[in-house]
Amino acid sequence: NITYNVENALNTKLSSRTADVVIAFEVIEHVENPKKFLQEVSRLLKPNGIFIISTPNRDTSFGDNPYHIKEFTFHELTKALSIFKILQFYGQHRTSKAIIKIYKTIATHVKIPFVRQLLRFRPWESPTIEPMQSSLNHTYLYFVVLCEKG
Repeated sequence: NITYNVENALNTKLSSRTADVVIAFEVIEHVENPKKFLQEVSRLLKPNGIFIISTPNRDTSFGDNPYHIKEFTFHELTKALSIFKILQFYGQHRTSKAIIKIYKTIATHVKIPFVRQLLRFRPWESPTIEPMQSSLNHTYLYFVVLCEKG
């Protein structure tokens, strides 16, 4: 009894309070109006419905994806999700701030597309997803957040 829909993320044609779960992996950074997107998700969810969202961490991103309108830091994402009850923040692909800084420096100065693509191969990344224990831990490439509609 599962229904899948493909809709405009900012203005769906679905009735309010019809979804038990909304999953938005790698969506929010692509929309023109993230606040409206999150309000639409809230409108769709039943009371106590679950929202699972993932997005790149701006602090560890190269910031060069032309399709990303807005990438979020931990604090920006926390603030944006304040209309929900955050159950758990997860970090995906743990990394090192020092290595990210080196990679960003290289990416900024190297304009050869082939070399820039090679920088996306990061064998030192941990392919895990784990609960974030502290808001101070920003050493993940992606955030995954489990939320509940209040």
